[in-house]
Formats: sequence, C-alpha cells, structure tokens
Amino acid sequence: MQNLAFEDSSYKFGVYSSSGKLLLGSEKFRESSEHAELAKQLDIKRSALYAEVRDNEVLLGCSLLVKILKGREERAVFIKCFPDEAVTQEPNWINKFYTDAITQTEELQSIKYQVIGLWKEGDILTLSSLENPVNPPTCLERKVLSGEQVSVWTHDLSGGISLLAYLIFKLKSVLVPSFSFALSLYPWNTNISAGPGEFDFDFTLEGGEILSYAVDKNANSEEMLSQIQKDGIKEQKDILDTNNLPGSNYSKARYVNRKKDKVEQRTKIVIYVCNFFLLLLLVLKFLLLIVGLLLLIIRLLLLSKISLELTFP
Repeated sequence: MQNLAFEDSSYKFGVYSSSGKLLLGSEKFRESSEHAELAKQLDIKRSALYAEVRDNEVLLGCSLLVKILKGREERAVFIKCFPDEAVTQEPNWINKFYTDAITQTEELQSIKYQVIGLWKEGDILTLSSLENPVNPPTCLERKVLSGEQVSVWTHDLSGGISLLAYLIFKLKSVLVPSFSFALSLYPWNTNISAGPGEFDFDFTLEGGEILSYAVDKNANSEEMLSQIQKDGIKEQKDILDTNNLPGSNYSKARYVNRKKDKVEQRTKIVIYVCNFFLLLLLVLKFLLLIVGLLLLIIRLLLLSKISLELTFP
C-alpha cells in the first residue's frame, strides 16, 4: 500500500523560475526562501535530478525545459520533498516526482508553460517506465559509505535517474543529512555526481550496465577521451551537441578542443601584447614629433632674434 503523503502531490513543493523566483509552492515553501539559491543552481547545472537526504525526508529537484504557449522557450525548476517511507525500491515515487513536476508547472496561473524536456526536447517522455540499473557494483556503494565523492560518466538520462533512485533507496537510512546526489549536464560538487560532463570519473553507466573505470587521475583529457572511445562508451555524441541541447552552450568537443583553446588564448595574448607595443611606439613617435616641432620653433625664434640684433645693432 502506498503512503498517503506520497499520494498527496501538494506535500512540500515549489515551482521556480530560472532566476530562483518562487512561482508556485506549498505553504512551507512560501514561508521560506531557503530553496531559491538551490533552484538557481539546479538551473545553472541543468540538473535532470538532484536529491538531498534530510531528516525524515528526501528533497528532489530538477531543471525543466519549458515553452510559453505561443511563445519562446525558457527554463523552470521544480523542487519537492518526499517522506522517507515514500522512497521505495520500485520506481513509482521517482515517476511521480516527474509527473508532479509537469503537472504543477503546467498549472501555473501567472504564466502558461508547456514542459517539453529536461536536457533536450522530448527526453522527459522516455521516463514513463524507469527500471533499476543492472547489478550496480558493490565498490560504488563502498566508496559512498567511506565518504568519498563519486563521479559517474553517462549520457543515459533514464539510466542515470534509475541509478540515483536505486542508491537513494538503498543508502538513505545510513546516509547523513545533507548528503546529495546529482544527474546534470555540468559537473556538480555533490557527494555523487553523474552526467555527460563528468571528467575525472570513477564509473561509467551505459545501457544499464555500471562499470568501474580505473584510469590515471593525472591522465590528460585527450588520453581519457581516446580511452572512452576505445571502450565503446561514447556512442551517442548528440547529447553533448549544442544543436540538440536548447539553452545549453556545452560542447561535445570539450575535451578534444581543450588544447586548441589554450593555443587560441595564447595567440590572443601575443596579439594583445604586440598591439600594446605598437600603440606604445606610435605614442613615442608622436612625442618625438612634438619635441621636433618644439626644437624647430625654438631654432626659428633664435634665428629671428639674431637677425634682429644684426639689423639693429
């Protein structure tokens, strides 16, 4: 039997603009502004799922791609608290979270929104039937329980949400309050961070399979990208394509172009320095011209004086 608080969609929720303004919320959200800064961060990091363990409850949040009816695309943020007993092994509670996110956001009276996605248009429709990932390694749980930060590289939205939902259920009873999880486009300094932007990662998630990814932490970005490609992990490159991610400037060439960007930066610095010295030379040349003119005037004055003395001895 499902918990009544779980069925009550009004249980501590808030809908925010991307700037952190509360657009709609339950009484506890209206009385406090503590979630405004979190809403801003959810939008900045483009979080498909954020979770934070609290006393007797779990706070969930996500950034939503929305479209004003007959208008432009924007982003909104949905945050909701679930009582501990609502978080079960079955993914019904996480499905309900996204259902409530869509319902509450689209029922706003101040502005008419249509929710169209999380990371890109249409991807939220793939969340209708989430499943737990296949055989999460015990070493992942051990790293979490030992207090280490865990990074998981994945472009699989449904798989990433399922993984976090599984870990929240499995570990919530032993985790300290404020322990946080995040599945985002951009890396976040949470206890567990997952997404396609993870760089110094510990695990990979692909096709429902979680693998430990033991690489040298000092390896450079190109070596790591090469290894990822050899392992056949990065098959769907479009998740990092700016053309397929409305509102995102995240580049799929983030790693490959890092060295090119550094060269471009150095070139710009050299150009700036050269321009500075050219400007300096022009200023010096102008000053020398002024000095030359002054000397010429003085010479003319002296000649004029000598001429007058010769004329009128």
